[in-house]
Amino acid sequence: MFNPSPPPERAPQWPFGLNKDSPQAQGLVFWFPVIPNQAGAIREFVAGVETAYNAANIGLVHDRHGRTALDFNIGAGEAINLGQLNDFGEESSSFTVSCWMQSGGSTGNLNDIINKKNNSIFRIDEASNLMRFAVSATQATIAQSVVDVKDNVPHHVVLRYDGIDVKGYIDFFNTASAAATQPGTTGDPTEIGSVGNEDILIADCRFYNTILSDAEIFHAFTPSTRWDLYWQPLEQPYFFPADPPLFRTYSLPSI
Repeated sequence: MFNPSPPPERAPQWPFGLNKDSPQAQGLVFWFPVIPNQAGAIREFVAGVETAYNAANIGLVHDRHGRTALDFNIGAGEAINLGQLNDFGEESSSFTVSCWMQSGGSTGNLNDIINKKNNSIFRIDEASNLMRFAVSATQATIAQSVVDVKDNVPHHVVLRYDGIDVKGYIDFFNTASAAATQPGTTGDPTEIGSVGNEDILIADCRFYNTILSDAEIFHAFTPSTRWDLYWQPLEQPYFFPADPPLFRTYSLPSI
């Protein structure tokens, strides 16, 4: 009898696919994991369609979780233009954007980590020692004194908009919110990273056309379930031996 592999403690390695049965797949419309052997390309997995986006001037490294990440500290460091993503976020009353980021102590701003038309639609960035989560030019902020995102440790950052408030999460437990009006339309592209970014890794960017609950955000953050969206073939099935008999018989010595 085949037995499924135990959950990995580190990121699944390529090749992998999208686990459509995962709670993390509900409402997911765009997912951008980084493909380690594609010469600097990321791919978008939706409905079985894989679309490559050029990231040739950006290095690829592994973060401390073993996840392949985009390194914006190498080469030109240009932003990755994802196109309009079917106008994601525009005139929307609810959406969620998330990614993992890691910075090794940069003294400069981390600029746009994920953004669409700067903050007039949505933006996740860091400046002046503040992590900023913005929708329609209104931002919720979390200070570096609360959580230091430049400590060379991967951090899970989430922007959630429910039509009334924008809420930012860092590693689930650190949050901030602010009232924000509904975004308009621009037709501008969504971007990962920025020309000005320095010393930052970005990985596993996700876009949802709904608001994720706290439980769903925690599911994507906590180590026991954070890799649930990744589907990876079982490399080598293994077997368990048949159960031993419950009772044994013995020959009693004669008296």
